[in-house]
Amino acid sequence: MLSLGLQLHQIAVSVPKELYAVDYGGNVTLECDFDTGGHVELEAIKASLQKVENETSPNSERATLLEEQLPLGKALFHIPSVQVRDAGQYRCLIIYGLAWDYKYLTLKVKGDEVKKICTQRFIKIDGKVRTDITYPAGFMDVIGIDKTGENFRLIYDTKGRFAVHRITPQEAKYKLCKVRKIFLGTKGIPHLVTHDARTIRYLDPLIKVNDTIQIDLETGKSSDFIKFDTGNLCMVAGGASLGRIGVITNRERHPGSFDVVHVKDANGNSFATRLSNIFVIGNGNKPGISLPRGKGIRLTIAKERDKRPAAKQSTSYKNINIHSQEIPGTGEVELSCQAKGYPLAEVFWPNVSVPANTSHTRTPEGLYQVTSVLRLKSHPGRNVSCVFWNTNVKERTSATIDSLGQKKPKDVKPVLLHIVIPSCIIALMFIVTMIALKKQFCLKLCSRKGLGMHLNNGRWSATSSCKPFRGIWVYGSRFLTPAFQSISDLVDGLVAIMNGSVSSPINLGNPEEHTILEFAQLIKNLLGRGSEIQFLSEAQDDLQKRKPDIKKVKPMLGWEPLVPLEEGLNRAIQCFQNLRTGQAISTSPNQSQPRLKKDKPATTEPLLRRTQDSLFYT
Repeated sequence: MLSLGLQLHQIAVSVPKELYAVDYGGNVTLECDFDTGGHVELEAIKASLQKVENETSPNSERATLLEEQLPLGKALFHIPSVQVRDAGQYRCLIIYGLAWDYKYLTLKVKGDEVKKICTQRFIKIDGKVRTDITYPAGFMDVIGIDKTGENFRLIYDTKGRFAVHRITPQEAKYKLCKVRKIFLGTKGIPHLVTHDARTIRYLDPLIKVNDTIQIDLETGKSSDFIKFDTGNLCMVAGGASLGRIGVITNRERHPGSFDVVHVKDANGNSFATRLSNIFVIGNGNKPGISLPRGKGIRLTIAKERDKRPAAKQSTSYKNINIHSQEIPGTGEVELSCQAKGYPLAEVFWPNVSVPANTSHTRTPEGLYQVTSVLRLKSHPGRNVSCVFWNTNVKERTSATIDSLGQKKPKDVKPVLLHIVIPSCIIALMFIVTMIALKKQFCLKLCSRKGLGMHLNNGRWSATSSCKPFRGIWVYGSRFLTPAFQSISDLVDGLVAIMNGSVSSPINLGNPEEHTILEFAQLIKNLLGRGSEIQFLSEAQDDLQKRKPDIKKVKPMLGWEPLVPLEEGLNRAIQCFQNLRTGQAISTSPNQSQPRLKKDKPATTEPLLRRTQDSLFYT
């Protein structure tokens, strides 16, 4: 029986703040103040926070009442790790005896981080970039994050919930789709419609409704298909057995009603579901996609309880390790709390609106080691508490951290500087040397032509153009296509590399192709000689095609070959004629004359002897 004064007393509820705007993933504490007009009897007070759109639930499952503030006339409800679904209007109801009152609160979630990630085009769904945070993703969709190199597939777990299953980059190139409908379009072209609303034309005649096709996400075309047949592996995509995986054993046909399919899982458990719920995922026992841990086997409640170690039943988070450290130069302090227990607990920091970074790992004993790190401005005289809330066992443990008692980072002893500084210098010199070597050896030089090339250096231009009286020799196939480039173009490319910042392999060469027979005919025509073209056996290990790819070097250095083959050969012929008559060499207006050593006379005889005096005799 309540006292007469308690029955006749009134209560007034007020809210100091009606709108709460919180970042996605942050923590928030909603506050309601109440006035009883006198002494407060805690046994008679009942406080609850109810989401308006969910009238069936008396209390919000995400909100936790901080009872230690009730004697002060405050009802504080804490919501950790705010999600998008937490946004909405809440009713704060306070009951005191027979009197009651309520006020409304509004929680708004700011998804700035989610929007930033999507607008930077980091998220791909089925191989296409999606920037809309409300874009729907469904069963069998492939989610890719290029920034981190991660790929995931959306499937169901054995409890009927969506599960994000990590997959390899190779598996992320395709997805499985169930055939929902097949019809003939205009001009009798067959079409099929999949479960994700794709329409594909010109399908394989063997594909039927309820079969599964494999879609290449890059081309959008069907690359393979799996027949709906007994003995094939399937996943249940609807109904009471949602998420279970097994082999199709039987199909019951019921004209005028729905067909029933019987399935047996890997443990030998049989179950039945509608035909529309079956999604074939593999031929025989071999799945076409990777499966999550458990292989789609649903355990009973008793088996799940027996599988869980007894040591995990009621392990408390009572031993909390706290740590505080000042961050130099920022005026901030880093606070951390760490504890072990089971099952997984939530961590929140009361009266702190700054989001905390909470993570967990599994210990060898099967427990959860939960760590929560918080960074905030240092406030003199302020103490901060971290609370571990174990939802399953309704247990709460907390620890208080003095924000002024931070542990400062230890100073480096002076004796270590004599080791650290030289080590850093040596490491820097090593890095610079490796960069220089990488820049030196990342260049590939393709076939080149020009002046001063020896007769026996293995180059086609020197060997062929210097033997007009002995005949022009063509080795192997007359359709062999070497790559010819001018020495002047090569020098320009090397200078561009030295002045640029190239750190990856590139090609310097002329992609213009000429067969060796065309080259021999060109030399013969330019010389005006009656030399015969002789065809000899193919040289060992001779490449049939040498066409360099210079698509990479053009945008990086702005370089490309400028001297055509015929112009380069004409320059070489003119040069040798000048050498024969004793004139100066001039290959281009921008090139200077060659410098001769002081101890040797300016004569052309040595050079003519090196070319065997066989090119321009009349």
